[in-house]
Amino acid sequence: MSSQTASAQTPEQDSYDQARTAAAQLCHLTGHTGYQIAVILGTGWALAADHLGPAEHEVVTTELPGFTPARAPGHTSTIRSLTLPGSGKHVLVFPGRTHLYEGHGPGQAVHAIRTAISAGCTTIVLTNGAGGIRPEYRPGQPVLTSDHINLTATSPLTGPALTAGHHCVPCGDSQLTASGRNRIERPSCLTTTW
Repeated sequence: MSSQTASAQTPEQDSYDQARTAAAQLCHLTGHTGYQIAVILGTGWALAADHLGPAEHEVVTTELPGFTPARAPGHTSTIRSLTLPGSGKHVLVFPGRTHLYEGHGPGQAVHAIRTAISAGCTTIVLTNGAGGIRPEYRPGQPVLTSDHINLTATSPLTGPALTAGHHCVPCGDSQLTASGRNRIERPSCLTTTW
């Protein structure tokens, strides 16, 4: 790439390039040509990674372009690669991530998602630890999020994907949501986070 081309890139274009490079390196390190599913675990969910199946490979995120170390308690700077028993689908599990409140920009906060998509993932499951005001909800109770309210005054929805005519789609897949409802204790728990 010429120095003129490199200097003409915006930071957002550069972050997409970093995600593509990180995905290629991740596939090389794990020996897979691509992945179908990514699971990005939020605060309090790291132990769930062990229940998804044994890791075939574990890669330190900071060895890949664009990743910064996870600093929030309970988050790790690794990516696990595994194959789902029975389906043969290749899965990326992120037992930790970076957050906007750590002082990172939105592009950094979504770098794991962009990397997973660049690695071929068409299904991404995001989890988080969030408080609630409903008295019937207890700590650790899984709920399905139907929407969220963004009070950060910033958005990762920028860059070449939007200018190339790609549009956002509604969050959530009806089949995946139905599967989640069947697996949680209170299937009627559907909430909005903010």
